[in-house]
Amino acid sequence: MDNSQTQLLEYITEDGENPFHNWLNSLKDRSARARIRVRLNRVRLGNLGVVSLLEKV
Repeated sequence: MDNSQTQLLEYITEDGENPFHNWLNSLKDRSARARIRVRLNRVRLGNLGVVSLLEKV
């Protein structure tokens, strides 16, 4: 079992703002915010979910 985690980086503007954090905290739907945070934690742990590659036809 691999205990390594993926590091997620967030964009910080030149004036120190974090647009993603601001957007996430502005969501009025608390359950949506929670689902997004849970999903990001799963990604950090290496669980990318179901991923399929699409071929160009």
